[in-house]
Amino acid sequence: MSSAAAEAVLILEELPESGQQLALNLLREVLHSWRVQNEIPNAETIEALKEGEEMIRHPEKYKRYANFDELIEDILNEP
Repeated sequence: MSSAAAEAVLILEELPESGQQLALNLLREVLHSWRVQNEIPNAETIEALKEGEEMIRHPEKYKRYANFDELIEDILNEP
């Protein structure tokens, strides 16, 4: 265990139980946020991002709908 981790454990042990739980919840949120920000997308996600960028650059190549009902109707009537 690193010295920072050992120091964190000592600090947590000095807190009342409710404070420990609060601190652990905060640490979980921080770690989750860090993981999300530093996550490397997989190949499928990268491809979807590229497709989205292409759609933004060339909207004329893609069908547009005035509303959601139109989209659903088109999907349901596909061959």
